[in-house]
Parts: sequence; C-alpha cells; structure tokens
Amino acid sequence: MALGFAIGQLAGGQVAKRTRRASATEKAEPQVGAMLDRYFGLSQQGTDVCTEFIAGVTTFLTMVYIIFVNPIILGKAGMDQGAVFVATCIAAAVSTLVMALYANYPIALAPGMGINAFFAFTVVLTYKYTWQQALAAVFCSVALRSKKPRWWSPIRPRWSRWAT
Repeated sequence: MALGFAIGQLAGGQVAKRTRRASATEKAEPQVGAMLDRYFGLSQQGTDVCTEFIAGVTTFLTMVYIIFVNPIILGKAGMDQGAVFVATCIAAAVSTLVMALYANYPIALAPGMGINAFFAFTVVLTYKYTWQQALAAVFCSVALRSKKPRWWSPIRPRWSRWAT
C-alpha cells in the first residue's frame, strides 16, 4: 500500500496529513473481480470471487494427494514414477481447466485412484500382463465405449442405459 505524505499548515504549525494512493494491483482487482463475475455469472449464482477462491483452494488441497499417490501405485506396475507424476499433473490441470473455462462447471477432475489400483495390482501384478499391454487394453475399451454402433442402444438392458 502506497502512502503519500502531504505537509499542510494548520493554525501556524506543521501537521503531517496522510493520503492514501491506490496501487496498480488495487485498481486492477475490481476489474478482475468484475470480469470473473461476468464470465462465470457468480452474482447470479449467489456467490462472489472470494468464496470461489476459498472453494478452489479447498478443492485443490483435497485432491493434491493424487499427484503423489498415483505415481507410487503405477510405479509398482513398472511405470516411470516421474513420467506418471507429470502426466497426472497435466491431466488434472487440463481437464479441470476445460471444465471451468469451456463448460463453466465448477468441478475439478483428476485420475481415478480405484481404476489405477486395479490396473497396477490386478491386471499387471496378479494377471502378469505388462503395463504396456494393460494400457493398450484401457485404450481399446475407451475406443469401443465411445464408438458404439447405433444398433447397440435398443438391445442393451435398461439398467445399463441409466449408467451412461
């Protein structure tokens, strides 16, 4: 905070008077807050920038363990822990930013720990597949899941339609 001092004359004596000048960050703060409010519609949702910032920090602190635990789990399957650490950070950051900036939806995403444990301990260590083979199986399952033929929808059971 910048404080400027102006010397004035009062009743024949010298008196120091404080005047406060707004710094560049203080001038920019309301503009940034207003921009965030307009983009995300915070006031329409009954919230403000400060509340959302606290919620974001809380969410980050809740999820940050994943970037440390995920490399340990997948490292047991033979994957490079440094590469898994970087990939986990990038995947979480990109997916969360897409949810925030494109979908305008307040959800943070990160790799699921349950499926990673299944991948490492069951598929690789128990069934003795290499991590490359297991990763190829995950890729194929995602490719098949996203490219279902149109005839599949009417014949699949009703309960499986609720899950998708």
